[in-house]
Parts: sequence; structure tokens; C-alpha cells
Amino acid sequence: MFMQRLWRLSIDWKYPLPKKVYDQWHQLLIGLESLNNIHIQRRVVIENPTSIEIHGFSDASERCYGAAVYCKSKNNSGVTLVRLITSKSRVSPIKSLTIPRLELCAAVLLSKLVKRVIDALKLESVKVYLWTDSMIVLSWLQKEPMDLKTFVQNRIAKLQDLFPVRQWKHVPSNQNPADLISRGVDPDKLLNQEMWWNGPEFLSGSDYPNKPVNISENNDAYNSELKNSVLEKLENEVPVFNIFVRKQPEEEGQSQWPTNSR
Repeated sequence: MFMQRLWRLSIDWKYPLPKKVYDQWHQLLIGLESLNNIHIQRRVVIENPTSIEIHGFSDASERCYGAAVYCKSKNNSGVTLVRLITSKSRVSPIKSLTIPRLELCAAVLLSKLVKRVIDALKLESVKVYLWTDSMIVLSWLQKEPMDLKTFVQNRIAKLQDLFPVRQWKHVPSNQNPADLISRGVDPDKLLNQEMWWNGPEFLSGSDYPNKPVNISENNDAYNSELKNSVLEKLENEVPVFNIFVRKQPEEEGQSQWPTNSR
């Protein structure tokens, strides 16, 4: 992200950095030294597991987007172990994209990452949960790709090809560890980010967030990616029950039922 900011400033290599940018660079160098204090647990699966789940989280911001993958394993004694397996991030393109589009890019990144994890660990019949805090992305996933504009269509088709739509779930933003990727965190503060290393608290139990996918029909960000033909169809649709509703008579004694209900 720092390098991208430099490109945006269009500073030639032979010129010194502006003081504000130099201070940011100096602070970054100092923070990197603290990475030597991070010790990562090698064990990601509990001994003699009876169940294993893979949980992936994605998030995005104007600056970057990313994904984090966790393994949850449980033994006969009911002891649960949750560990971060891998993560990945991408700097948002210089050509600006809407946040929903970036969230969609993050979801694609997550799907590919989870697929690689499952293949690498040779996990068979493992439960997979894919989490995003974007209700718009979840709503697009409910659509047929052909109903969506090209950018979203291609990525939704990819997501639907990699994993069943039912495996995608909504997670509150404050319980999404991938949020640390999208908004960034100083290296010296990463060490104490419990949610980053061990996932959100709900993974330690069995009561997962279960918010239904629900979005307003007037949501501009959602509707902007629907093809015009789909929007026109939605606008022209008449609810079936309307033909059975009694009309108000214009004059006393006039029949109160529409012709097509007789």
C-alpha cells in the first residue's frame, strides 16, 4: 500500500520523499523489527481429531482486500483447537472500484485460497464455511450469473463453480478477522491480535452467526450490477395475490371482483 501511495504521488526516483511520506516510511521500518517477536504455532490440527472444519474470511476496503483461512479441529474429549493456516492480500487497483466490487474480489481470493488449503492438506469430506460481512455479495451469489453485469457476472460464476452457495455465510464486521487485512494493522500490534491468530470467539463453540441474506430492493449498489432487462422485469412483475384481491367498487352495486377472477 505504501508503494502504491508513492506511485500516486508521481515522485521521481531522484527526488527526496515529502516529510510526511518519509515519516510513514520510517515508522514502517521500525514496526517491521517487531515481527521478530512473533512465534507461530506449528500445530494446526489437534491430536486425534474427530472433526475438522475449514473457515475462511474475506474483507475489503478502498486500500486493499484479503482473506484468512482457519482450521478448527475437535477431539473425543471435546477439546477444540482453532488455528490460522494462511492468509493473502491484494492492494486495491489504482483504477478505483466500488466497495461491493472489492468485496467480491476478496471473496474470489478467499475461495481460491480455501481450495488450495483443502488440496494441500488432502482433506476429504471436510466442512467448509466461507464468511463475508458484505450482504451485497451474498445477495449477488443468489442470482444467476447471466442476470449480472460482466464484472460481477464472471466472478459470481467463479464463486459458484468453486463452492456451493449454501457454504457462504454472513459474519458481523467486528467478528471478521480479515478486517485486520483490509484496514491494516501495525506489525507491533499484530502480536496481540487474538482474533487474528485464533479466529473469532464463535469458532470455539458451535453457535455460529446465522443471519439470513436480506437486502433492500432499493439498494443502489446491488441494483447497479443487475442487467437492465432484469431490473425491468422486477419493476413489471405483479404479485400473484393481486388478482385475488377485491377491488373497491366505483359505484354502489358494481361488481367487486376483477374479470379474471371470475
